[in-house]
Amino acid sequence: MKSILTLPDLNNFWFRLYFKTSNKKEMQLAAINRAYRDFSRTLHGIGEFKSTQKYTILLNFMKEIINDVNCKKFSDQIDFDKWHKEKCDFLKEMFKEHAKYDLYYGQAQKWINMSLKYIFAIGLNLTLIFEENYEFFHIPIDDLIQDEIFLKYKISRIPQNWSRIDKYQDYLDYQIKFRNACLPEIPLDKEFKLYNISKN
Repeated sequence: MKSILTLPDLNNFWFRLYFKTSNKKEMQLAAINRAYRDFSRTLHGIGEFKSTQKYTILLNFMKEIINDVNCKKFSDQIDFDKWHKEKCDFLKEMFKEHAKYDLYYGQAQKWINMSLKYIFAIGLNLTLIFEENYEFFHIPIDDLIQDEIFLKYKISRIPQNWSRIDKYQDYLDYQIKFRNACLPEIPLDKEFKLYNISKN
């Protein structure tokens, strides 16, 4: 006998395994939570912050960021870059106020960029505006992708550890170098491909 499982059946399995839910209404929040997990190991000394009400406040802010990208059509890359810097700055302020923790730009970019990447990859309930904005999205910067970019394009890594990037311009300069190197491809398209061939 052949399996009668459908592609949605298999997708639901992977969604539940990776995002802890297959409920479409919960997937956006699940993606944001998963993105937090991707960088939270670098939050030294913050303890069980995720289980507190203060984390929920930050989670709601991240939902607002996603709603921005669902509703606001960016005019060009510079427009998106400016928006991204503003959101990183505000996320740092919110973390300091509610978590009593000084967040680095390296950590802020990882949460924002991975949230957007996951939501795009899941492909559920994307607005047309979100899909149009996709070409401007930043790649999530970490050790693995910097290694792959160096192998492919000989772009040097950012000097400090990715989670301790403390100057936004250092971060943006790296994005611009990669952006120029992978033309005419969309940066996040190329990052998906590099990640898929990485030995992680």
